Amino acid sequence: MSVRNCMYPWHWMIVTHEGEVLPCGHGSKPVGDLRTQTADEIWNGPVMQELRASLFVGRVHRVCRSTDCPHQQQHLAFTPPEERPVMDEELARCFDEEWYLETHADVRDLVRRRQFASGLEHYGRHGCAEGREYRLVSRTTNPSPKPAANAALALLEYTRGATVLRSRPVDLVLQVSTVCNLRCVMCPHGIHAVERPMHMPLGVLDRVRDYAATAARMIVSGLGEPMLAPAFWRLVEDCAGREDVFIRANSNAILVTQERARRLLDSGLKEISFSCDAATPETYARIRGADFARVRQGIATMTAERRAHPRKSLEVFMNMTLMAENIAEAPRFVELAATLGVDAVLFSQLFPFGDRPDWQVTRGDWTFVYSQQMLNLVPEIAGECLDQAREIGDALGIRIELQSNTHTYLRPQLV
Repeated sequence: MSVRNCMYPWHWMIVTHEGEVLPCGHGSKPVGDLRTQTADEIWNGPVMQELRASLFVGRVHRVCRSTDCPHQQQHLAFTPPEERPVMDEELARCFDEEWYLETHADVRDLVRRRQFASGLEHYGRHGCAEGREYRLVSRTTNPSPKPAANAALALLEYTRGATVLRSRPVDLVLQVSTVCNLRCVMCPHGIHAVERPMHMPLGVLDRVRDYAATAARMIVSGLGEPMLAPAFWRLVEDCAGREDVFIRANSNAILVTQERARRLLDSGLKEISFSCDAATPETYARIRGADFARVRQGIATMTAERRAHPRKSLEVFMNMTLMAENIAEAPRFVELAATLGVDAVLFSQLFPFGDRPDWQVTRGDWTFVYSQQMLNLVPEIAGECLDQAREIGDALGIRIELQSNTHTYLRPQLV
């Protein structure tokens, strides 16, 4: 593991609900503030230049010192790939995008879902190390969309060790709110650790509008429910009709109504993932402290409105943060997802940031102790339940995606 392999400061910009800018979401410190600076002043400012120069020679910058950094420590929940990206001028200029996507169907699907901005980005970051075939052409007759061209430039500048960039962030993460209507036990809201909950001011969002135009992916995140935030609705409506950007959001589904579902379908949103974390009302009440029937109704409303709407490109997911308390419900969770008509199920495991004995929440006769809920404490049970969930998903035609290294618990033949 080496910080020299970290690409975040060439690729990411995270904007907090207050307007502070972070180079990554793994415990880094702010590098600027959009309330007093422009996005350009921060992106190519002295702190970001120093940070890029330090990482490229393998030195941990003061902004990056954190036990949550995956490049500074290896953890079961998140282990980044070791391979370094490959890119040069000829590859960026002459890469045959159409041929690469036609030849590699799996990559075509990844690009369609905007996990990569283009086939070129996939080849530069993974395809070369995997030995994928590619082809160069003498000239490009169809210029790449701005987000794809920006992603290629970002890789090129990273491989050159540039500290002042012409490229803009490929991934723009917007923490639109820290206001939430739930108090989930594994969230800082559950232990009352969120200070001064607030929505992102619309003025902060306006300051990254130019960057939104060239980002390949925008992720709406934060410690709040986005449907409560004015900035969320402004963002998705500003991007309506754009097919060159992937916008993803998480929600707890409590606030979904027919009117809001239609607004989402009319917007530029490409993926919405509903966090449920349980397949039964009892477990949901323990973990999330709310009415499971409202959640089911919200998701059912979303999928019903999508069936009736002319725009079908918005994918609807359900996600489950796996822990000792709910792992046994993973198979039933897949069955529930099929019943509600979603496109896929996302399974992840608890992240290490809350793995401490003092993180405790009592609900009725049950006490959640974060350090006792880590999935690696019950690996055999986790493996058995995930195997069953995968088998049910295959039988019902529900796609299963395993995140934060949950695939390590599967039987070898199912990985």
